[in-house]
Amino acid sequence: MTKSRGKRKAIGSESGRKVPKLQGKSGDTVQSASLKQDIQQNNKMERVKPEMNEERKGNAIGAKRIPCSTELTAENCVEKLRVMTQLSAVERSKHLPGVLSKLQSFISAIDETKQMLVLKIVVLWASLSAEHNDSLSVYDCFYKRTRQMIDSMSDSHPERRVKLGLGRLNNSLHTILNKSETGSSDDTNTTFLRSYQLLIWRVDTMDPSERGKHIPEVLSSLKSEMLRNDQLWTKANAKVAEDLVKALRTVRLWAEANPDETIFRLFGDLVEHMRALIEKIWNFSKKVRMYSEMQSFMRIGGKISSGSGQVQAERLLETVKQLDGQSATSAIDRCIFLFGDVALRPGSNWNPRQDPTVTKCYDCLMKSLSSQDFLKRMKREGFSELGQRQRTNIMEKLMGIRATSYFAFT
Repeated sequence: MTKSRGKRKAIGSESGRKVPKLQGKSGDTVQSASLKQDIQQNNKMERVKPEMNEERKGNAIGAKRIPCSTELTAENCVEKLRVMTQLSAVERSKHLPGVLSKLQSFISAIDETKQMLVLKIVVLWASLSAEHNDSLSVYDCFYKRTRQMIDSMSDSHPERRVKLGLGRLNNSLHTILNKSETGSSDDTNTTFLRSYQLLIWRVDTMDPSERGKHIPEVLSSLKSEMLRNDQLWTKANAKVAEDLVKALRTVRLWAEANPDETIFRLFGDLVEHMRALIEKIWNFSKKVRMYSEMQSFMRIGGKISSGSGQVQAERLLETVKQLDGQSATSAIDRCIFLFGDVALRPGSNWNPRQDPTVTKCYDCLMKSLSSQDFLKRMKREGFSELGQRQRTNIMEKLMGIRATSYFAFT
């Protein structure tokens, strides 16, 4: 690695002038001559990988002074850690022992918002280090110290919410450390954070005012993830879908906090990919969460259908009339979500829940869901009776019969 960095300096200094700025596909400015070669070699890729971004940002840190552990305080820790996040994994590793040791000394004294950010940044670092096959033993003491801090926190409300959030982050760190130690890896239950997650975690650690320019690249990475192998969305990999929904929600919250019509249009472009993915996901509760998030994307992306709700309901009725006990579970699920499109449709002069056609759609679907033939079919397909209750609850929620539900549509 040392020779490689030296070679880069030589390339940039031979001509005695600055390396011209290049424009990468992600829209970010590239300031490294060696990166130009990387981009030419990877010009067929949809976007620059997060680890390549890491090298780029590490080289472009320029005049910013790299923080050392003696400068780190409870007051400036988030700002200093953000600077370190811009370094390459190799460069950052030189500072980790001192910085993590200093963090341990005051992490219990900082407020909960800072604690969350600090832990999120450290988990990101560990993931990036693991991707580079670096030793993760330096994180062990930090994990144990934060574990002690979390265990000592009260279970009373609202501190319980904070405790659970910190616990999930620290468990993520523990998982990374354990899996790196055992060397386990496979494509469906990935050892470390997936590429899109690394990118989102990196952007999430930035100052909110800086996130907007990275959202197009993030949305592109999410689209690529949705187009991945169908085997990712099977029963055994429910967490893959859950992680994706969480990522989509995180990015949506960024955009809603700093409204931008250009970004909102990009959200609308992602809706059809989300709808197609709902068909692939095996776990029904994950389907519902993806559908709920899709509704939010449709709202802020301006993708709510402008056609007649009545016509949409009539088309759906023709479809649900064809359902019977032999219909595949996926066919009934598709009708449930189409029913959701109708029932949740905004309109000033039309109340879908009081429309006779919508009511007939509801009755037909509920009849199919409650039939013994459907229950037997679900069991043959590997679903439990809980799956039938989940679908019934969703229908009641959509129709306004059930005031509260485990699932919430936004």
